[in-house]
Amino acid sequence: MKIKLLFFLAFSLVSLKGIGQETQQKQIDSLVLDYHHLKAQLFKGKSDSVRIAAKDLYNLIGETKTEGMTANEKKAWLKFSEKLSYDAEHIKGTAEIEHQREHFISLSSNMFQLLKQFQLQSNIYYEFCPMANDNKGAYWISENSQIENPYFGKKMPGCGSVKDSLIQHR
Repeated sequence: MKIKLLFFLAFSLVSLKGIGQETQQKQIDSLVLDYHHLKAQLFKGKSDSVRIAAKDLYNLIGETKTEGMTANEKKAWLKFSEKLSYDAEHIKGTAEIEHQREHFISLSSNMFQLLKQFQLQSNIYYEFCPMANDNKGAYWISENSQIENPYFGKKMPGCGSVKDSLIQHR
């Protein structure tokens, strides 16, 4: 009887851990999707749409729970979530597209550093435009290797290149 009970408890804990990891994975996937939506709106140059996308991202950051995260994932989340929230809040708080893009620079850098710590469901490309940020250059994250520059949008849509990636081995 004791052996059956111990087996049941051990199986239940493994199952609950799996559920926590699944929920955590959905949160991170949603975070990536909201980021990509924000980037797409910056590429289009529509500041009102950018504000809405940033608000969605900001809300999701605030709702994300650390249950189910590994120790390294949780450490990364605690390190970067406040920075992500700060930039998303500033992007949603202004209608000036250039100011939105300024905050998108640090948002992108912090997002990439965060995502390095997570097992992702999709490939992530870290792309760079040398002319953005007053010719200092700036990075962004993309779901594919095709360049769609969020800093110059339609003016210079293909300006940039892939500098790094997080490729998932399935």
